[in-house]
Amino acid sequence: MGKLSRKIGLGLVLGAAAGHYLSTEKGQQLVMKIKKGIAAYREQPDYYQEQAKAFVSEQVAYVKELVKEEFGEPSDAEIPSADAEDIIITYTDEDL
Repeated sequence: MGKLSRKIGLGLVLGAAAGHYLSTEKGQQLVMKIKKGIAAYREQPDYYQEQAKAFVSEQVAYVKELVKEEFGEPSDAEIPSADAEDIIITYTDEDL
């Protein structure tokens, strides 16, 4: 019961903090930005989805480049491959 009451208390504190922030001038500006963003998305969802895909692709390429710089180019032997049988886990009575 202790964990539940802590979670409820934390939720109340965070909710109160968010409510207080959103009632300030900066909070109202944030709400207006969010509303404008939602309206713009509703008008052109395909455009914003493409923008999101492009952003994610750029970030993935950036991270891959960082990993390559740090660890070098992997050889074919280092690249793991998996079959469906590799991820099937069987348990015996001793494991349980």
